[in-house]
Amino acid sequence: MIEIKVNKSARQQQVRNFLGNTIIMAQDVADRGRDRFRMRYPRNIGIGPRELVEMVEKETNSTVYGGYKCINDGFITFNIRS
Repeated sequence: MIEIKVNKSARQQQVRNFLGNTIIMAQDVADRGRDRFRMRYPRNIGIGPRELVEMVEKETNSTVYGGYKCINDGFITFNIRS
């Protein structure tokens, strides 16, 4: 018989990639003078979009945040504090 196992390290890598890409995008958007951007959140990684928003907020010391209705149609809308 063949055993099939979920590669949890790949899921963790996808989460790290999302966090890194979000921070890079936030820096780029802030450099252009804007204070809001949207990113598609990855699916099937074992973490929901609300948890991803909390991780981004923690990683950026709440300078990039989600807000009340930030999750919509597969996207997360992030805001940048002035």
